[in-house]
Amino acid sequence: MKATQITLGVLLALLSYPCHSQFAPETLGDALSKEIVNRERLAWEAAKNKDKAGLAALLSEDYAEIIEDGVFDKTQILSYLDHLTVTSYSPRDVRVKKIASDAVMLIYQVTVEGNYDGHNFHEDSNAASLWMKRGGTWLNVHFQESPVPTSGSQDARIFDEQAIRAADAAWLKAVQAKDVDRIVSFYADDASEFPIAEPIATGKYAIRKNWEHMLGIPGLSLTWQITKVEVSQSGDLAYVQSTYEASFEDPQGGKPAIEKGKAVTVWNKQGDTWKAVADISNTDAPPPAHKESRAHE
Repeated sequence: MKATQITLGVLLALLSYPCHSQFAPETLGDALSKEIVNRERLAWEAAKNKDKAGLAALLSEDYAEIIEDGVFDKTQILSYLDHLTVTSYSPRDVRVKKIASDAVMLIYQVTVEGNYDGHNFHEDSNAASLWMKRGGTWLNVHFQESPVPTSGSQDARIFDEQAIRAADAAWLKAVQAKDVDRIVSFYADDASEFPIAEPIATGKYAIRKNWEHMLGIPGLSLTWQITKVEVSQSGDLAYVQSTYEASFEDPQGGKPAIEKGKAVTVWNKQGDTWKAVADISNTDAPPPAHKESRAHE
């Protein structure tokens, strides 16, 4: 893909903040929404002014932005300020989604015009920006964008897909932090989990026990990546396909054991929030042995 197209994705990660006249926090009804929008404003202004220090202070250290060209980290994003000039930006259809008490997502469309190393661009995109509270401070931890369809009216399912992707990213961060309370919060009350070589876990209590077991495996490290999101025409159900990789201590010693597999998660829209209702995974090959979870010793 051309450099100008790649840069637009990073630009939107940097500039995930719209104009004052179209995205003013004073028009929002509650203090939390106003705070998140204001911090988004600060991120926008810092990027526009090429203020690397100001922008860095608003991004988490594990910040990630995902576009079709790949995953960009905080350092890569900041480096683009040396090449980027923004001439205009115009957001619209802004939504504030409160995923949890410490996670808020902004979803909107944005038109951006600018210049990257002498190449002008003009792009319309859908954007989703996830903010999480870290150590008492709200930080931008994840961003994703996609081109606005040119075939007419905006399909609301695109917003739902972005909401699911952002929720999935927050879920993964909770897993990697081994925060069981947050992990369980992404499931519906009557959800079922279908773990490998284990009975079905139905309901949050059983799901919690299963996660406590898994997270207690010595040396466990787990990551996954979405490969497909499909939202129903009705807009209240979706399924997500993903691949995962886990590593953990080998009972025989030596290098950590590696397990690779795939998963399907069914999501249900409950009010304005997407919740996982069914989560199933299996390995690509017979799973390696691991030391028993400390939770079950």
